[in-house]
Amino acid sequence: MTEAEELSNFSIKVASVNSDLEIQVTIDGAFPPPDHHVTASIYGHDDVSSDWYAGVNLTLTEGNVWVGRAADVVHEGWPHLVEVAALTPVDANSGEALQQKALKAGVDYKRSLHLIGDNEFRGSDCAATPDLELQRLADIRNERVNRTLRTGDGGSKEYRVAFLADGVLNTRSLYIPGVVLFPVNASTRGSDIPEMFNSLLAQSGWPSRMDPTKWIAEYSRRRPVVVAVAASVKAGSGGSAIQYVRDRVQSFLHLMSLLRGAEPQLISAVAEIRDPLGEWKPELAWIDGAPYGGNLIGGFISGEDQHSILASWDAIEADEKIQLWISLYSDSLREQRWDFKWFRLFNLLESIGLERYGDTSLVKDFSGAVIQKPDNRNILRNVKTKEARGKVYQTVRDASVLASVAESSFCANTGESLWDVARIWTDVRNAVAHEGGYRENDSVQNLTTRNQRVNAAFARQPKDSYLHGLDEAVRHVLGMLIAKRM
Repeated sequence: MTEAEELSNFSIKVASVNSDLEIQVTIDGAFPPPDHHVTASIYGHDDVSSDWYAGVNLTLTEGNVWVGRAADVVHEGWPHLVEVAALTPVDANSGEALQQKALKAGVDYKRSLHLIGDNEFRGSDCAATPDLELQRLADIRNERVNRTLRTGDGGSKEYRVAFLADGVLNTRSLYIPGVVLFPVNASTRGSDIPEMFNSLLAQSGWPSRMDPTKWIAEYSRRRPVVVAVAASVKAGSGGSAIQYVRDRVQSFLHLMSLLRGAEPQLISAVAEIRDPLGEWKPELAWIDGAPYGGNLIGGFISGEDQHSILASWDAIEADEKIQLWISLYSDSLREQRWDFKWFRLFNLLESIGLERYGDTSLVKDFSGAVIQKPDNRNILRNVKTKEARGKVYQTVRDASVLASVAESSFCANTGESLWDVARIWTDVRNAVAHEGGYRENDSVQNLTTRNQRVNAAFARQPKDSYLHGLDEAVRHVLGMLIAKRM
């Protein structure tokens, strides 16, 4: 018998009090253990996902009633259907949660679903009871997840397509309409490499051998794998179905590249066709290197949040300029040379700046004052966005001010202003653009004032710090554009 079965007089009440969420749990019995308090895990259900939303600490009151509140949560952005999904004992002294002792909804006690807020908050489509609302929301999600994709070639054959990709770490399933991205927790991909390598070592007379078990574990850690599945695709052929889904999956992976700061790579795919009897039959396989081009898309995500993914997807699906900029950012992640990557990131910001400001806008600092610098006759002149440094600076500056982000966030811990750091960004970019690369030990390049200035900056802070600041600036600007905040 579980601890939950030994409980008596067990009940859960959830109510919205103004904008707060109040939880009352009555427990008579052996839960929680002595010297422990209780944390309630609150899940929310809406038409996008079912997810953890809050952990609420409960305090024991009279009559074995545990009470807690989540403050200021009943507002737009919170679901109107919530569930106390788990009750976890927490050591009052150490603060350690005893997960193995947690009571779970649907396992240790009956699921506790609650509609919160008033009718306006719930919406006119809300069902009359929590159970009916749970099913209604699940039906909407399932329609979106399993939506039939149509290639546009006029074909009526039904296919399903699965793609394998590596280079992105997902710990949960995520989706866009018609495509679901599943994490692969265990993989034997690359298991042939130690066998081949050990054979070559033996042929060469080397006594060393790779440990296959350790190799596979390390390979899986370094190259995590995901599977993207489109459950229903209407197309004229398997090739058309694969190409259409590949474009969509590649776009999804571009979106994820901003989350992880790493560029996923497609490996292979299979397509199956539904025959007249409704059975799925093998149709076609796709192998890495086939000549398919990818679509371009993106979105700024601070975590694996389904709402953010769909909001980003919907916001930029029809915006080809942002699609281009996201693709250019993804390209920069594959660049191995630091100065080439620097060049790509700078040019991306410059491209955005050109689109926003043209060549005649005045460049202003964080206080709103126009920036000036001396010309070749040592006369102070207003700086305009005609120059690359001005375009890039103004783009990052505006994105920072609008989001109340300090300029130091992109300044490589140097204590310098963003305007000064933008000069270093510009100097390296110019070296790559005009001389094919930035060479720190080149005796000719180092005669220039530009290189001397950059080398002095790199002596204060490693170039990787400046490059990281530039990368963060690009991601922040793209995020603001996708969120339509600038």
